[in-house]
Amino acid sequence: MTNCPNCLNQFSGNYCNNCGQKKIVGRLTTKIVFTDFVEAVFLFDFKLFKTILDLIVKPAKLVKSYLNGKHKSYFPPFKLFLFSLTAYLIIFHFFGDDMLKYRSDLFDDGNEAFDEELQLTALMKKNLNIYFFLLIPILSFFISKFYRNLNYNYAEILIFTLYIIGISLLLSSLFITLGQITPIFFIIQTVIQLCYLVYAISRFTNSKSLLSIIKTLIVIILSYSTLAIIIATSVVTYFVYLIDS
Repeated sequence: MTNCPNCLNQFSGNYCNNCGQKKIVGRLTTKIVFTDFVEAVFLFDFKLFKTILDLIVKPAKLVKSYLNGKHKSYFPPFKLFLFSLTAYLIIFHFFGDDMLKYRSDLFDDGNEAFDEELQLTALMKKNLNIYFFLLIPILSFFISKFYRNLNYNYAEILIFTLYIIGISLLLSSLFITLGQITPIFFIIQTVIQLCYLVYAISRFTNSKSLLSIIKTLIVIILSYSTLAIIIATSVVTYFVYLIDS
């Protein structure tokens, strides 16, 4: 038996059965530090790559496996969402203006409408992370209401939504970057996002008929429309109470 230096639990084997700390005999060495670093990096990369690939190819199977308790093999849903959101925000910071410049090109410099457009764009960019965080519970809510026959509670549907929105953000990041080659990728981005969400939700809810796919589209439209209303309300509040005051 070994005494765990972290929680003082007695255990046998290579890992503490109470806190999970790895058994270390003697003092730390350069070899132990290097081995831990390599294991952490490659395990992180493997789990992340495997989770992303499986979510693209077979999203429902992965999520259902995760919900049934198979957590060790996959990257955690909230961490994946945060990773994807961070990647998206970085890409959008550098290249996002290219998607929005076509609207601003309609106005001349110094035009009042153009100035308001710039303020609106800056406000939305500043709060993009908040909007995506809001999308998670909104989409989960509509899935839970439209698919009452699912044997999953709201918290479990949140897990599914975190995963698929995470993949959606990664796809957006990819096509925003490719948009630097040709703007056609900005249009492809929207199509790919929509197709992926329809595919993922349909598989998760076992929706195979045309009517079920239409219902899935309604769920997505309602979710993004609700988010758009929230964004519009926040923008109006900003301009009315902050800019005018």
